[in-house]
Amino acid sequence: MKRAVAAIIGAGPAGLRAAEVLVSAGCQARVYEQKPSLGRKFLIAGRGGLNITHSEPLDSFASRYDSPERWEKLLQRFTPSQVRDWFEKLGAPTFVGTSGRVFPRSHRAPAILEKWLEHLDGLGCELLTGYRFHQLLGQRPFDIVFQRGKDFPFVTVDAVVFAMGGASWPQTGSDGNWVKEFRRLGVQVNDFIASNVGWERQWSKEFLAVADGKPLKNLAVTCGGRTVRGVDSYQLWARRGSALSAFARAAPEPGNRDRLQARSDGVRLAQAMAQGPLAQGRSGKGSASERSCFRTDRGGGRATRSLRVFKCAQALPGQTGAATPD
Repeated sequence: MKRAVAAIIGAGPAGLRAAEVLVSAGCQARVYEQKPSLGRKFLIAGRGGLNITHSEPLDSFASRYDSPERWEKLLQRFTPSQVRDWFEKLGAPTFVGTSGRVFPRSHRAPAILEKWLEHLDGLGCELLTGYRFHQLLGQRPFDIVFQRGKDFPFVTVDAVVFAMGGASWPQTGSDGNWVKEFRRLGVQVNDFIASNVGWERQWSKEFLAVADGKPLKNLAVTCGGRTVRGVDSYQLWARRGSALSAFARAAPEPGNRDRLQARSDGVRLAQAMAQGPLAQGRSGKGSASERSCFRTDRGGGRATRSLRVFKCAQALPGQTGAATPD
């Protein structure tokens, strides 16, 4: 019996994992990536320590999502403990940090990605770079038209998995250019909104002199009637971190922009210090409960793994703190 051929468009973590699952189910998997290297967003995540999951109970974990019941069902199909087992089998054991977050014990993101790509190659996955999705034609089988420079080749497959990301990181391939084609096909696509942002606040110079870039612990952030605890940081014009990220969608809703409140021992300490010797006689008064503003900035051929992974890790820009829709 002929094996079904599946095309996976996008070689980020979602696309690579989809290819792995399809091959395990007996399909022939071909991964098409528009960039010259694979797993770029995986490498970006690795720059923040590669927090792969959390150790908290599954019901608590699911409650952090917008639709807890839906996500609990999804997470039960691939639990956080199974994620850790998967990394272990890949040769990258994990550990639980003091915050409860889970990280690789010793391997960095480029090394883990290299192991993953070698694993996929061993399973028989075809990994192809320089293929930009252009158009989808037909229905079972599907004709997929790609763009490669000035050429527009097409391939015929039995199934298609789209894993092209949002519009947050054009450098990684997440540029949102697929939306136009999806809408042409009659697929409803909501406009992108920012989902990982910093919060603007015009802090005094005295306050920033003490608090800029410092972690604020024992922090409780309240917005729209919901309170989340976490660790955040102040960086020049913005406040961002784990607690604020929880409100990335709720905060820009009407009526919520003026409701953001943050209370922290670190804030009070910084304010007290700003009123002390560092303030040079000037008042450094300010309140973390003062009005904050929402900032939004919209922003070939088979892969040669080792060299491409290394070059990509070196070439990708670091995060700038700009708000990113995804």
